[in-house]
Amino acid sequence: MRIKLYRNGHRADGQKFIVPETWEALLEKASRALSTATEPFAASRLFDDHGFEIKELEVLEEDDLIIVSAGENFVAVAGGLAPADNVSTPATRQALMSPSDQSAPPPPLSLPPLPPPPP
Repeated sequence: MRIKLYRNGHRADGQKFIVPETWEALLEKASRALSTATEPFAASRLFDDHGFEIKELEVLEEDDLIIVSAGENFVAVAGGLAPADNVSTPATRQALMSPSDQSAPPPPLSLPPLPPPPP
């Protein structure tokens, strides 16, 4: 599976690569990908592009945009979404989808009948 990494607070110079088999290898690979000769980078936290922190490889999906931090909280960029204090899981991703994106339609609303108009 391939994902695209961005340094926290930036949305330029993203790095595409294949997800390794372990969490430690992912952090190590992200550290190397986002380091420069003048500015080393030690990846320690990952977020999806909505600001949800990612804690396990299983929630990653093909072509995800992943924000990598060196320990700091998620930083939204202009035009981006606000940070969230949740952890990304399949359930939270499902909850973020609009009803038209979900496989089952929402249940119909049942409202009481309106009273008759005054005479």
